[in-house]
Formats: sequence, C-alpha cells, structure tokens
Amino acid sequence: LGPTLLFSGISNILTGVTFTVPMCVQPMKSIATVALADGLTNPQIMASGILTGSIVFLLGITNLIVLVNSIVPNAVVRGLQLGLGLSLFKKAANLLPNDGKPSWEREMWVQWDGYTTASVALAFALVFVRSSKVPTALCLFLFGITIAAIRFSDTDEYLEF
Repeated sequence: LGPTLLFSGISNILTGVTFTVPMCVQPMKSIATVALADGLTNPQIMASGILTGSIVFLLGITNLIVLVNSIVPNAVVRGLQLGLGLSLFKKAANLLPNDGKPSWEREMWVQWDGYTTASVALAFALVFVRSSKVPTALCLFLFGITIAAIRFSDTDEYLEF
C-alpha cells in the first residue's frame, strides 16, 4: 500500500502542475480512502490507480476535464468527500480500544494518542478550518508526525522501508 500511495501522490503532483487543474487529485484520495477503510488488496489498489490515472490523463490531455468539472455539481463532490470521510471515521472508531466505546479510565485520556489529544486536534481543526492564514491540515499532519516520532523513539524497533 505504501509504494502505491507514494507514487500516486507523485503522479498527482505532476498532473496537477502539468494541467493546472486540481480535480485530478480527488480520485486518488478516494482510492486511498477506500483502500484504508475497506482493506483493498495491493492488486486492487494498483488496478484502480492505473485505471484512474489513465482516465485522468485522457481527460487532461484532451482538456475534457474542464468540461467534467463544469458538469459535475459541487454538491456531488462534497457528498463523496463526506461519505469517504465518514468511512474513515468508522474505520478509525473500530481501531480504538474497547471497540470504540469511550472509557473514562485515566490512561485512555492522558496519552499521546488519547482522547484529550484527539479532542484538542479536533477543536483546532474546527476553529481554523476556514482560515487562509493557518494551514490546518499541514499543522495537524506535523503534529501527528511528531507524536508518532515520540512514540516510536520509546521503542527498540527500527523503521523499515
């Protein structure tokens, strides 16, 4: 999954720069979300990436992607984003201890990946979601990477690529 998403990201950047149309990023995000939420196999992920990449390439090279952008209402795009986001939320809730049932035990709240940290991150995202001065997603990503690095440094494991 890692290499597939890495090369999908690189191709998103290249197609976005080449065609200056941000729409081409959305299908790959959808593939990544479904892959994570539904547990797709590597061949399924690769096939969907190749097929989607080919379609986006054809739409971009023929400039039909502008037509598609004008035909598809924003409400449809937002609905897909909401549905995919809810799928990820459901998957994340299933990964929580106690099958996602909240616990009032102290250790569930006072940890790097506890409820308090998640609540602060959610509050930050809700406050700054419309801000043009604060890169909310980047800040949360860096915060998550920092937490992961701190937690990983406490183990004797090595990171393998």
